[in-house]
Amino acid sequence: MLQIPAFLCRQTDLLRAAAETGRAINVKKGQFLAPLDVRNIAEKLVTFGSENSVSLSVGTTFGL
Repeated sequence: MLQIPAFLCRQTDLLRAAAETGRAINVKKGQFLAPLDVRNIAEKLVTFGSENSVSLSVGTTFGL
């Protein structure tokens, strides 16, 4: 499984290269993205031929 870090989750060239490997892809959702924006990432991966992808939210932390 390849993991795309949150900071690079919208980089089209990186998503394309990852999809072309044929491996499963784990994309971490950046804290700066709205939940509906992840849909665009998933659509890109499907367009590039990736059938096995998952999105993971990195979450948020408040306080200590």
